[in-house]
Amino acid sequence: MRNNPALPAAIGLISSLLIVLPAWVLLAGKRSRSRLVMAVALVVEKEPQPYGGWFHCWVDFAGHRLRVPLDQDAWRRTRAGHMLDVRYDPEKPGELAHGKLQWLNVANLLWASMAFLGALTAVVAWRLWFR
Repeated sequence: MRNNPALPAAIGLISSLLIVLPAWVLLAGKRSRSRLVMAVALVVEKEPQPYGGWFHCWVDFAGHRLRVPLDQDAWRRTRAGHMLDVRYDPEKPGELAHGKLQWLNVANLLWASMAFLGALTAVVAWRLWFR
């Protein structure tokens, strides 16, 4: 098995898949995050009851009154007249999301470690090929 000439090629194919797929996922996630812009909106009023499992509040943002979904803890902390951190996409006016951008999360670390494993496998395949 060690002297099989197809082994480095097979390892190289596996490593290219381990590099290309996570890199594609990471870049797609970065592109979607780069469209989102952080902003601050003024809370006008809170809705008293949850709708569909989410609590909502109305905010004044860029001269428009918009409805923002919140989780229960953020809804409890929010008061009329307070400022709220929101994310908005300039390509989708009228849609806001609550919260800050998370650059470092478990999914990104998992995909990055998988890409690193692919690069390490590619080095092993290269060393086997030229042995």
